[in-house]
Amino acid sequence: MDASLEVKDIVSGYEKDIDIIRGVSLEAHESSFISIIGPNGSGKSTFLKTIFGYLSPKKGKILYNGNDITHEKPFKLLKLGIGYLPQERSIFTNMTVRENLELGAWIFKDQREKVERAIQDVFERFPVLKERENTKVYILSGGEQRMLELGRALLVKPKILMLDEPCTALAPKLADEIHLIMKKLNKEEGITIILVDQNVKKAVELGEFIYVLELGKITAHGSREEFSKDLRRLIKSWLV
Repeated sequence: MDASLEVKDIVSGYEKDIDIIRGVSLEAHESSFISIIGPNGSGKSTFLKTIFGYLSPKKGKILYNGNDITHEKPFKLLKLGIGYLPQERSIFTNMTVRENLELGAWIFKDQREKVERAIQDVFERFPVLKERENTKVYILSGGEQRMLELGRALLVKPKILMLDEPCTALAPKLADEIHLIMKKLNKEEGITIILVDQNVKKAVELGEFIYVLELGKITAHGSREEFSKDLRRLIKSWLV
């Protein structure tokens, strides 16, 4: 089944009278890689949280494979095949790697064999997590913790995966590793990726199609090739 997402004129925010996202539209087709870039405070995280149901939009529609999911709860979106990796750390540091993964597979409920198979898939994808299976998460490095969060997001076999600043506070080498994993998920497994990344150059390099979000509105969009030509001028304009 195709995994397409269409966001139409979404208006959203944290307070009743303050709109952070103001009429934003976006399309992500099956197996596409979408990057959302923009200056700090432009509403990128708020936009992803709205798509994933953490915030209910005041106006607009969100369609998944043509079906309206505008006000669906996050757990229902997980079951539909939409995954989300938030910017904030979301793992339980006093629990082990395996315990975190078992919690991440809660939507399978009592399907123990399915849960175990999904966890083993994560261990195969991230061998370092297998080595740390019974280790408390607070002992893991920042990169290993991020891999655990990504592995947990992949437990449910998402068709669309949204990632919000997945490489924040990671060393460049680890960030490159996470970026490579995202590229493989998209190219080799056909997972649609929607990425927000503070590394604008890398986001443009990875994304097939780019959206620029400034002050809660899309101010430009186009292909990777279009943005690569004038990236320096674009970033400079955000610093003025």
